[in-house]
Amino acid sequence: PYYIREVLRTHLDNNRQDEALAFLKTVESRRGEEQKVQEIVSSVRSDIFGKNPQAKVNYLEKQFEAHPDSANVMLSLFNAYVNQGNISKASELAPDLMQTNPPAGTVREIAEMRLDDGRPEDAIAAYDQADEQGATLKAKDHFNRGTAHQQMNNFSQARAAYRKALDVDSGFAKAYVGIGDLYARAVNECSGSELGRQDKAVYWAAVDKYKEAIQTDESIASVAESKIQSYKDVFPTQEDIFYKDNWDKGQTMTIDYGCYSWIDETTTVRQAP
Repeated sequence: PYYIREVLRTHLDNNRQDEALAFLKTVESRRGEEQKVQEIVSSVRSDIFGKNPQAKVNYLEKQFEAHPDSANVMLSLFNAYVNQGNISKASELAPDLMQTNPPAGTVREIAEMRLDDGRPEDAIAAYDQADEQGATLKAKDHFNRGTAHQQMNNFSQARAAYRKALDVDSGFAKAYVGIGDLYARAVNECSGSELGRQDKAVYWAAVDKYKEAIQTDESIASVAESKIQSYKDVFPTQEDIFYKDNWDKGQTMTIDYGCYSWIDETTTVRQAP
């Protein structure tokens, strides 16, 4: 062990990290079963990788080339790419890594990558796998799952996921904004070429959610207020309300009709400013 340390020190003192890593590999193959040698190899390798993350990536890439079926090597390389900020390379590795049943935390990370890549269906599948593996999904995970469903126009499933985020963390105000956005988007999908009175009424429910977001977390107020002001302008007019037999300003009503039946939210009749 003394001479192994001396050889390694010489390499490192002369900034020959690649030669040090190559020597470590030789040492491992010949004396890797010895406890003291294992400690030296682990310590020196950690020191090199801590100072030079790219050296770790290079080393793991070579390991992966030599052992493409090794789940441990694949996982280490994936984590090295993520820590380096090389999300593109990590995403390329993710499909093969998913076949190895990686830790639930890694699956959650892959799910978020897939969402960012514009692959909502794959993101949901990854979150489902993490859930099946017993991962404790955070509010953000449920929110991301809701966002994936929203991108696929699965409005009811998206709202269920946003509500789950609030169940996990009642202070996760972004989920209220997400639900409000769902209701506003539903109007775009259901209204056709012209907004009718009942289409406009859905914006009442959307604004209610934005207000709940502000009450929950004031830091989100600027985003929520901007949306409130936009949608208040397209509330039903005084004339819309007057000519609707069962509408009176200030009364409660339920959005549960036609294309909006899934919303089933009680709101308050009010007119555009």
